[in-house]
Amino acid sequence: MTTLESILEERGLFSFDEQGNRHISNRCAAEEAYFEYVQDTGFVNRWINNIYKKRLKGKANIGPVGTFLQAYIGGAMTQGDQEAFALIAEKEAHTLTKQNALIDIAFSPQYYVMVQGTGWAGRFVTEEFPEAVDEVAYGLTGFIIAANLIRLGFAMKKKKSYASISLESAIMNGPTYMKRLKNKLFG
Repeated sequence: MTTLESILEERGLFSFDEQGNRHISNRCAAEEAYFEYVQDTGFVNRWINNIYKKRLKGKANIGPVGTFLQAYIGGAMTQGDQEAFALIAEKEAHTLTKQNALIDIAFSPQYYVMVQGTGWAGRFVTEEFPEAVDEVAYGLTGFIIAANLIRLGFAMKKKKSYASISLESAIMNGPTYMKRLKNKLFG
């Protein structure tokens, strides 16, 4: 699969500074390349990137809340959409992945509470608390933590972005994955 980074390299949109760090030389051309690249992106991620570009891009100081939202929302997207969001936000995509992985790990107790709440709700229907609720709650929470630790490690080692593994990510990326599946199945 062609990445946004490889497309930008092909078009010669990278330049190097004195230390050898790569930078985008023409942001407008890079953003145009992104919008060509994301033909298979779902409406949610495309909408988020467009809103960010039109409303927040270029703001001198978005503050700690803005920085948190960049990591929380931008890092939860698919790999390609993270690359695009990072391009628009003028950040490194792997940085969004690392920050989002840490946020997902910190928020992982929500899955325990969610499964426990479902167990309590089921108790009102069946008049008995389901037996495996604790195991499922701990298992789901542990899976989210482990997956995000692996994601964090890969992002640190390979300096690449990786899609999030969380409920928020499933909601945001669902339309993208459905669109890709539809395109694969029906052309």
